[in-house]
Amino acid sequence: MSTDSGFDQPQTKEFIIQQFIEKISKADGAIIPLTGVRSRLLEPLFISTRIGPDQVDPDKSYLNVDIFAYRDGEHVPIGIYDWEIANGVANGNKQRHGHLEATHPAHQEADQYWSTGEAFHIKGDDFLSYAFSQQGMDSMSELRANGFIDSEDRWSEPIYQGLGLGSLMIATSALVLHHHNIQIMDLGTLSSKAEMAWRSYGREERTEINPAEICQHPKTKAIISQCLIGKA
Repeated sequence: MSTDSGFDQPQTKEFIIQQFIEKISKADGAIIPLTGVRSRLLEPLFISTRIGPDQVDPDKSYLNVDIFAYRDGEHVPIGIYDWEIANGVANGNKQRHGHLEATHPAHQEADQYWSTGEAFHIKGDDFLSYAFSQQGMDSMSELRANGFIDSEDRWSEPIYQGLGLGSLMIATSALVLHHHNIQIMDLGTLSSKAEMAWRSYGREERTEINPAEICQHPKTKAIISQCLIGKA
C-alpha cells in the first residue's frame, strides 16, 4: 500500500497538524493517510483534495474533497465534499466530481462513484449492508468470527459515519479555499447529517461563512489531531 503523504518524520502534535495543513491546502491530489482513525472494519482511511479550473467555462473552478477506505488493495470512495467556485464564492451544494483531472487511480474510482447525489456525504453503509455487498451469509459468519459482530445490535452500526470524517472535510475544505483566496463558503441546503457536522463549527443559521473563520476555529485543529493522532 503506497501513499503520497509528503511528510517528513513528525515529532510533535503541532508539527503533525501543521504538516497536514500545508499539504492538504495545496489540493494537488496527494493521497494522505489518516493515521489516527480507521473505519469500524479497521480499514485504513485516506483523504485527498483537488482544485482546478473548469475545462469549458474559465470563470468556474472546482474543489473536490475525497475520503477513501483502503480495502483489498484498492481505495474505496466513502466520503465527498464538492465545491463549485465562481466570482470568489465557493458553492458547496453541487456535486462536481468528474470535472477535474484524476491524478491517482483513487480519483478515477471517486469520479465514477460520485456521479449523482449530495455534494457533502459520508457513506451510510452498516455491517449488514456491507456483508450482503460481499458474500452474504458467508461474510456475516466471517464478521462474527473476526469479532466485528458480538451482538445482533451491531449489524445496524455504521461503518464510516460517526468517526468525525464529515467535520474533517469541512475543515479541509476551508483550509484549501482560504489558501486559494476564496472568502465566501456558500453552504446552500444541508442534509440533517451535514447540518450536525456544521453545527460544531458554530454555523448557527448562516448559509455564508468566511473560510478563514473555520480555519481559526478550535474544532479544526482538534479534528485534524483526532484523525491523524487519535483521540486523547
